[in-house]
Amino acid sequence: MIDDLKIDQIKIYIVFFIFSLLISSVVYLLFPDHLNYILQEDDLVENISACFYFFSFLFAGKTYVMKNTTQNRIVKIIFILGLIGFLEEISYGERVFGLFMPHIAGVKIDAAHDLVKLVYIKIKDFKFLHNIYLYLIISIFVGIILVSLRNFLVMEIMPKLMRKPPYMFLLIFAILLLLSQLVDIRPPVYHQAIYVMEEVLEMNASIALFFAWLSLPKIQR
Repeated sequence: MIDDLKIDQIKIYIVFFIFSLLISSVVYLLFPDHLNYILQEDDLVENISACFYFFSFLFAGKTYVMKNTTQNRIVKIIFILGLIGFLEEISYGERVFGLFMPHIAGVKIDAAHDLVKLVYIKIKDFKFLHNIYLYLIISIFVGIILVSLRNFLVMEIMPKLMRKPPYMFLLIFAILLLLSQLVDIRPPVYHQAIYVMEEVLEMNASIALFFAWLSLPKIQR
């Protein structure tokens, strides 16, 4: 059974996630002149993301070296994702060290997701991808699968995730990161609120990764 400390960590993350959504909404609606703190490169939200990625990388590395947990595989995953996430947030040192980043097909490659964007640019001319019925069919198909597996997901998967918070936080990390990258590649409409949501989702993904490390069972020495 999951202990009270792990439950508290889950609650804290949920509260922080909701709080970040509320704060970003207030800034967007009431203080639009301060949106640069959310949207601008190297500003508050991006720096918070970079810090959480860095701490995930640093503490996971320390945990692995000190052998303070039995879940070495998860520690390695957090270590690697933390390092990549930190480098992504600082654009691999482009602005810090004044590096020149290559351009491919008019796209500046200063992060891994730019490669995904490049692939999208190359395939977007396929007409069948612009057919609304294609996305409708895919959505219905995915919905049918989820409904048919609802008992399995609720009765089997969720209890296992609740018993293993690091896995749950890694799943949250993956979902939030995927959603933010989908927005970054091609938002459904061009609206500033969409990009505010993208940055907030990215920040919460970095925090979820840190909580994945935080929830690891530690060996008391």
